[in-house]
Amino acid sequence: MTCPRRSPAIVLAAAALIVAVPQLQAAGPAKPAGQADAPAAASLHAVVKKTATMSPALAKQLKVLPKQAKRLEATVKGLANQIASLTGRVSSLESRFEVAVAAGGVGPQGPTGADGAPGAVGPAGPQGPQGLRGAQGDVGPPGPTGTRGLNWRGAWNANNNYAKDDAVYHNGSSYVALIAIGTSGAVPGVSPNWDIVAQKGASGAGTGTITGFKLELYEPNINTTADQNVAVGYTCTNGGIATGGTGTLVNSNDGEVVGGQVGADGTATPRSWYLIIHPNFTKVMPVKLWVVCAQVA
Repeated sequence: MTCPRRSPAIVLAAAALIVAVPQLQAAGPAKPAGQADAPAAASLHAVVKKTATMSPALAKQLKVLPKQAKRLEATVKGLANQIASLTGRVSSLESRFEVAVAAGGVGPQGPTGADGAPGAVGPAGPQGPQGLRGAQGDVGPPGPTGTRGLNWRGAWNANNNYAKDDAVYHNGSSYVALIAIGTSGAVPGVSPNWDIVAQKGASGAGTGTITGFKLELYEPNINTTADQNVAVGYTCTNGGIATGGTGTLVNSNDGEVVGGQVGADGTATPRSWYLIIHPNFTKVMPVKLWVVCAQVA
């Protein structure tokens, strides 16, 4: 359905009639053209002037009517402009509506489109400040019991019973029992039930007499770095000569023992024995060393 349009000229004409009506009423009916009755007109004017006496209030209102008419005319012109603008908008809407109807009508709103692909990852921000040091953790559970060390029994005696890991001295060398050994005649250095700890060296050119052997225990705590071999040594007391030794980790999970060796002093005399360890962790690690020291007189 199309709304009827009204021309701005029609509106202006209507406003002009509104302004002119009071003036026409004040002038009275118009006379026909060519009528020449001047005396009658003069007489009528005299009668009207004599009988039509206006009050001051009416005279005042008649004076302001032209101003009100001008304001009304300005208002009508503004309304005419607004009507013209609305008429243009209505024409535009009607055109768009006609196009939509010709195309089959306005359809329902379509579904929301899929999300677009994510944008590229932005550059990494600057590194933040170092955080505060955390609280100290709880003490961990105790580690497993380490392997048993040597139990030094002194010089071997065929009449003694020996338990596994008992160590003895025999014919210049030291041995450790691999199993429990009774008085069966299992001689160290001959029976496979004994494993050598430190073997007797060749006779040297030095002087002095070995008067016995002593097994000395050393239990240090050493600083280790994971996967870096470290050696820890012990020097025999009282000028003893290191003939050999063994060692173990207090906590077997800390790493493994990979070997041992004798160390000499400045006179090329073997006074120390070193345990070589391959640690699994960076930590302070407890170890045990047993060194067989020969006593010299």
